[in-house]
Amino acid sequence: MLTSPSNSVSNLGGTFPRIFVLKLVDAFTIATCVALPDAKTPFEPFSCALEGDKKSCKEQGGVCNIEQDGYYITNVVCIIIGVVTFWGYIKPAATRLSALPLKAWREASGPRSP
Repeated sequence: MLTSPSNSVSNLGGTFPRIFVLKLVDAFTIATCVALPDAKTPFEPFSCALEGDKKSCKEQGGVCNIEQDGYYITNVVCIIIGVVTFWGYIKPAATRLSALPLKAWREASGPRSP
């Protein structure tokens, strides 16, 4: 089944932000792997914010302590971006469009090209 270009762009628009948001969550998360007293071999604490590091921590007999969850910081950043976008672009554009005369909203009459 073929999709229209606008549908493809819409699908990309819903996919790309997810990637960036999840990367932001990882970037803002602070987690440290510490050795448990019964760990096989003692090791220096290391960052375990990423999934691969969490597995490595568990394999070494450590526990991953999350000190700062990046989810909440990412939420605040996205809300700020949304508010700035609304007040800086969407609201002024909507106000400008609503101020247009009714004639500007009508479709031009005459022959149409296929």
